[in-house]
Amino acid sequence: MENKNVELNMLDIDKCRVLKIIRVEININIKCKMIGYMLYTRLYARNYGEENTDYVDSIILNAINSVYPNSQFVCSTNILFEGNLERHIEHYTAGKNILNFHINIRPSSDIESLQIKEMCLDKYLFNLKLSLDSNSDSLIACVTRQILTLIPLKEYLSFGDKYKTFIEIK
Repeated sequence: MENKNVELNMLDIDKCRVLKIIRVEININIKCKMIGYMLYTRLYARNYGEENTDYVDSIILNAINSVYPNSQFVCSTNILFEGNLERHIEHYTAGKNILNFHINIRPSSDIESLQIKEMCLDKYLFNLKLSLDSNSDSLIACVTRQILTLIPLKEYLSFGDKYKTFIEIK
């Protein structure tokens, strides 16, 4: 048996991430169910790691559950070494259909000012990838790919710093 040495290179702290994986159960009709996975990353921080779930994670999961109610977090892991993120992405996406999925966050209050309305449009847009193990184009065409989520105006106005911790997987 051959021994292979694997070199582990730790990422610089500003490149460390927390990978979140949501299992999505999509019921197109009574006889058709598809399972998919949504992956996204967040900034790793002293007060946020794989054991944490915060307001941003809750907004993302609640938005997905508003359309696909059986969705749930299945994995949360710290990405601290080079190549870890790529291996996880490969595991969940290889050979699957990848769909763009968007969650748009807007304030829920009645906004009178046109200036504030325009300021709010697509300011906080979570772009996620949904990997589906389906070869049926007609089923994939039925998948909802965009969700509008409303949050109270006060929370919306202070959401910027929280939003900055989300990192889209390209």
